[in-house]
Amino acid sequence: MRIFNRINWLIVLIVLGTFACTQQEKTVTPTTPVTPITNKAEVRTGLDQNRADFAKALAQSMSNSGVREFIKDEASKKFDGDFDILYGKSKDAQVGGQTLEQTIAKHLVPTNGRVNKQAFLTDLLNNDPLLNIAVPVNIENWNTASYKPLVAVLTEAYDDQKTSHILAYDTDGNEHWIDAQTQPTQPVVVLGGNERLKTDAEFQERLKMRQLVPTLCDEMMKRQAPYYTTPNKKESYFLIEPCDGGGLGSGSGSGSGSGSGSGSGSGPTTDSDCYRDGKSYERLKAMYFTKSGLNKYEGWPAGAPEVDVRVYTPDESRNYDEAKRVRFIDNLEPRKRKDIKDKWWEAGNLSLLYWDEDVHGSVIYIHFVEDDYQPGVSVKSISVKPKFKVKLPVVGEVELALDIKIEINTKDEDMGGMTIDKCASPPDTRGRSCYNLNQYFSFELSH
Repeated sequence: MRIFNRINWLIVLIVLGTFACTQQEKTVTPTTPVTPITNKAEVRTGLDQNRADFAKALAQSMSNSGVREFIKDEASKKFDGDFDILYGKSKDAQVGGQTLEQTIAKHLVPTNGRVNKQAFLTDLLNNDPLLNIAVPVNIENWNTASYKPLVAVLTEAYDDQKTSHILAYDTDGNEHWIDAQTQPTQPVVVLGGNERLKTDAEFQERLKMRQLVPTLCDEMMKRQAPYYTTPNKKESYFLIEPCDGGGLGSGSGSGSGSGSGSGSGSGPTTDSDCYRDGKSYERLKAMYFTKSGLNKYEGWPAGAPEVDVRVYTPDESRNYDEAKRVRFIDNLEPRKRKDIKDKWWEAGNLSLLYWDEDVHGSVIYIHFVEDDYQPGVSVKSISVKPKFKVKLPVVGEVELALDIKIEINTKDEDMGGMTIDKCASPPDTRGRSCYNLNQYFSFELSH
């Protein structure tokens, strides 16, 4: 009997110990995993390893409540519209009597022959200039006095649609694999690359596009000087903000419904021949992601989406044998994921073109891309062949199918495009008259 009782007590202790370990794990695991571990974003490249080493050191430094408070406060400033901190810009900020860089350096572990921690951090920024510390979700609920979040790392293998789990570290330096498809219920700090700053080449391209399209609001850049330059002075990055509201919109309303995704519409709804009368500006008023659409195009670890918009018309100067891009907007950036998840986000009535049928015809093509940053990625080409309508001398109105090649980064998500007929009303409804690009994304125009 005594032996039996001892066995029973031993079983009870094992059960209690297992329960205690489970409870302890829940203090650092932001959500109960619901996605099977099928495709982990492993550490494979040198850039991955550097990010992982940095993320581990950052996680360990966050055992200090002062560091946690700094990360929350700095991310909440939303310098680029999202909850981001550009490490290269903030590394010299004071945190508890020393710089952020010094605080993190204390926890760097010498590996692969690394001796000089300062040299490692300098090389890190030169090779990964847009190294970004973000708190993409639940930052408002972060009690920095008590909660120590995991620090996750986005490796080069990370893919919004395919990655099931990402690597993360706790304040003791332990590894965790957290669900990349299911948004956590607690804040998580994510180390990756900033997706909103633009290179000098991208900045110059934006200035060039300003000269091609007349707008009611002269979209002068608020920051003509670079926002950040790398330590080796080889690269500069710019923060682009248009003056007519792009990236500064807000979420509003909700809706439901679906449509065919075509731009042909159901025909005129006014007494005139066209839904849009005369010559006027066509504007992008609002955008809408379903919950599944937002997760498809921009996973929660990457924060709020960055949407690029391109507008094409037949090229009159080439006798309408080719299409030309007349508008490129690359800074449609909600401030929070929830601003555009299952609700309309007001984009700021950005002008797409001055609609003159004698120049552009009666049909335009609008294409959407979700922009994802990753250093060193290559470019891929998308080919589409939309149908346009133009008026030719003697012949009258004809329909032309014109080839368009769109170049995007290999990490970008091609959302697709659709034609908009000047004389057709919006064919779809999702709480308001709109165009459903697919089951994941809708947009509203105004004129």
